[in-house]
Amino acid sequence: MLNTIAGVIILFASVVISREEIQVEIPVGTDEEEVLAYFQQVTNAENIRYFTRENSPDGNTVSHSLEAGEAGYYIIGIPDVQRYRWWPSFGSHLSVIVVLSDDKHVSEIKFFGARVGWP
Repeated sequence: MLNTIAGVIILFASVVISREEIQVEIPVGTDEEEVLAYFQQVTNAENIRYFTRENSPDGNTVSHSLEAGEAGYYIIGIPDVQRYRWWPSFGSHLSVIVVLSDDKHVSEIKFFGARVGWP
C-alpha cells in the first residue's frame, strides 16, 4: 500500500517539461542571470553545477569540452521528468548542458536523458 501511494506521489510530483520548452525559455544569447533564474524554478539549487577550465580537468567533463571563447558551462539536473502530463516519469532524469560564452551569454544548449517511452 505504501509503495502504491509513493508511486502515485512520484507520478504527480514529476516535472512536465520538454526540450523544446527549455529552448524557447533559454534561447541562444540569453544572459547567465536569466538562465539561473529559470532553472531555479524547475529544479533544486544542488542540481545546478558550473564548470570552468579551472574547476574541471583540462576544462572538460564527459559532457562538454570548452572551446576558445567559452567561459564555462552549467550542467543542470532535472529529476523525475515527464514528457507528457498523462505519461509517468518512470524515474526519468534530464540533464541540460548550457554553455556560456566569454561575455556570459548562452552559446549552446545540449540535452541528455529523459527519453520518451518505456525505460
